[in-house]
Amino acid sequence: MTKDERLQKHLTKLSSFNASSKIKLRAKATRIHGYSLYFDYSIKGQRKYDFLNLYLTGDTTRDTDALSQALIMRKMKESDVAYQSAGFRISTWKRKSDVTEYIRTSGRNKSRVWASVANALEKYSQSQIRFMDLNQVFIEKFKDYLLETLSQNTAWVYLNTFKTALNQALQEGIISTNPADGITIKKRETDRPFLTQEEIAMLHTTDCISWEVKRAFLFACYSGLRISDISRLDWKAIDVIKGTITTRQKKTDAMLYVPLLPQAAKLLGEPSTGLVFELPSDSYINKILKIWAKDAGIQKAISFHSSRHTYAIMAIEAGIEINVIQKLLGHSLLTTTMVYAKIHDKAVFQAADKFTRYLGE
Repeated sequence: MTKDERLQKHLTKLSSFNASSKIKLRAKATRIHGYSLYFDYSIKGQRKYDFLNLYLTGDTTRDTDALSQALIMRKMKESDVAYQSAGFRISTWKRKSDVTEYIRTSGRNKSRVWASVANALEKYSQSQIRFMDLNQVFIEKFKDYLLETLSQNTAWVYLNTFKTALNQALQEGIISTNPADGITIKKRETDRPFLTQEEIAMLHTTDCISWEVKRAFLFACYSGLRISDISRLDWKAIDVIKGTITTRQKKTDAMLYVPLLPQAAKLLGEPSTGLVFELPSDSYINKILKIWAKDAGIQKAISFHSSRHTYAIMAIEAGIEINVIQKLLGHSLLTTTMVYAKIHDKAVFQAADKFTRYLGE
C-alpha cells in the first residue's frame, strides 16, 4: 500500500467517527504537513473550528496515534461544549494559565507534596503546560514518568495529588472536566513497622539526644496522633481533668476526639499554654529516632509514623472494635483501618513461628 493509499484510508475513517457526536472531526489539506485535523461544531448557533495541531501524513503508526489523540480530545471537548451550552462559561484566560504554577500556588497552605508534584510536572514537561493543553494522553504519559522516576507508592501519592488539583480547578471553572479521571496507579501494600510493648519499654529506659522528640514519640504511641498534629498540638486541645484530646487534623481538616491515656498524660508534665511540644524538622526527628532505636537495641527501621502504627496495633490487641479504632485514628474510610488488622494477623503468625522454634529447641 502506497503512502497516498494509507493516507486516504485514514481520511475515510473520519466519517465513521462522526456518526454519534455533534463535534465533527475533520481534516484540511495543508502544503507541508499533509492533512490537519480539526473540530467542527456549534455553540448556541455559532459555528466553531478548533485545529488540534495533529496531522495525517500517510505514516500508519503516526496517523493512528493522531486519530487516537483526537478522539480523546473530542471527549473532553464534548464535556466543554455541553458545559457552555448549559449556560456556564469557561474563562479563556484561565484555561491558558500555567498548570504547574497553579498547583504550586494552591499548595502553599496544603501538604508539601503539592510543591513536589509541581516540580515533577515541570521536569517532565520541560515547558509551560496550560490547562487547555491537558488531555488523557498527556496525563497517561505523565503517570508513566512518575512510575519510572519514583517508587510506586510515591507515584500513587503524586498522581492523586495532581488529580485533586485538577478537581479544584474544575470547581473553580477553569476546566469543564477532569482529564485525569479514570487514570490510576495501584498502591502497593508495604510493611508498616510497629513497636511491641517490650520495645516501647526499652525506649522508655534509653536516653535520647532530644528529650522533646522522645516524649513526643512516646506520646504519639499512646495517642495515635500524626506528627503533623503532634507538632502543632496546643495545650487548649488537652483536658487533663476529663482525660481527652480534642484537635483538628491537619491532613483531613476533620475534628478528632481521643482519650488522654494515663501513660500519655505522664509525658505532658505540668499544664501550660501554647504548644505542647517544641520539635525540630520532620527529617531531623526521624534521624534522631534511628539513633535512639539503635541505642535501645531495636533493629526495626522506625519513623515517627511508626508510633501511629503502634497505637493501632495495641488497640487491636486490647480488643477494641475496628470501627472504634477507625474513629480513634481519624480515618474517613474503614478500609484504611483494616490494614492494621492484616498487620496484626501477620504478627500472630510470626509469634506462632517463635513458639515453634522455642518448642523445637
